[in-house]
Amino acid sequence: MVKAVFEAAKANVGEDAHLLHQMGIYEMHRPDGDLSEASRLLNRAASMAPYDSAIKHSIAEQRLKSADQSRTSLEKSKLLKEAANISAGLIRGESTDSYAHHTLVKVEIHELEDGLAAGAPEAEIEALVKDAESTLFDAQQEFPGDSYLLGAESRLAELLKDDVRAQKALSKAFAANPRNAIIASRLARQLEGLGQTEKAMDVLKKALEANNSDRRLHYTYARLLMGTAPGEGENIAYHLQRAFTDGDNNYEAQLLLGRQLFLNGHLEESRAVFRRLSTVRVAPEIKNRLLHPIEGRRFEGRMTRPQGSYAFIMRDGPSDSIYVHATNVPEDTWDALTLGTRVRFSIAFSLRGANAFDLATI
Repeated sequence: MVKAVFEAAKANVGEDAHLLHQMGIYEMHRPDGDLSEASRLLNRAASMAPYDSAIKHSIAEQRLKSADQSRTSLEKSKLLKEAANISAGLIRGESTDSYAHHTLVKVEIHELEDGLAAGAPEAEIEALVKDAESTLFDAQQEFPGDSYLLGAESRLAELLKDDVRAQKALSKAFAANPRNAIIASRLARQLEGLGQTEKAMDVLKKALEANNSDRRLHYTYARLLMGTAPGEGENIAYHLQRAFTDGDNNYEAQLLLGRQLFLNGHLEESRAVFRRLSTVRVAPEIKNRLLHPIEGRRFEGRMTRPQGSYAFIMRDGPSDSIYVHATNVPEDTWDALTLGTRVRFSIAFSLRGANAFDLATI
């Protein structure tokens, strides 16, 4: 039936690049699909629309899938390299979504997996970990809360946790060079994941002593403090301020700084951070995604500016305005809201600032 739809479309519009793209994607993902045919369709689409980044990304994904079915290590290596090169080119082109970053991370995790399975020497394992960790960290900073990248993070952590040689390689690399922020950050997160938070803290402290200007280390240390010592609000904010520079793409660190300043009661400073973040060039779904809710706390206030699809709540105490969108409120509750309605709510954060959700009338 799908093929019949495609044939009807082709009869109607001819050999269209976007139609060929969709046909290639279908062939790539359908049960028992023909990856060679998918490659032919995608390559033809790319020749007709050479600047279309979505088509290029699909070609990279096709190469990655083909690598899994390759018959020789040489063929596999060639396909992975093609996927990596295409993805890296898309990233350099200032893409506003995470897809190319995710594909590149998958390639690098794939290469690490192959290296571990083949018994590669520790130096090679270290290099492969650094590549995957560096790409993943940069992508997660630029696209906070992205589900694809969170999945890749989970896969990388699982892979390293389950391989004793990988753990030894990380520990040995850090002992040899505590200044290596990429290795130190990954080692600390691995230790934290194993419940060894004191060892993770020691790793980061030693790394910061050796390399106190590294933004990655300050970010990782701040995240560890957020989980283990949330009462150290000013210290957390200090390290988050050191985790980015003005104009860089470390949006996750900036968002967490705005959140921490909010928690510390520095509301005007928090608003200034989010004003800058609200202007960054990312897709709307990334800019509006609610992240990092304040756990275990509910707030109260009254409606002040209800509009068609959004409103503002004057929060009790600080008397600041908290934004709320209709999509984050049950429909029957939203319909009952009027000027002055008393409400109880939770708070999470987007790149635009504090947002109310889980709202109920009092």
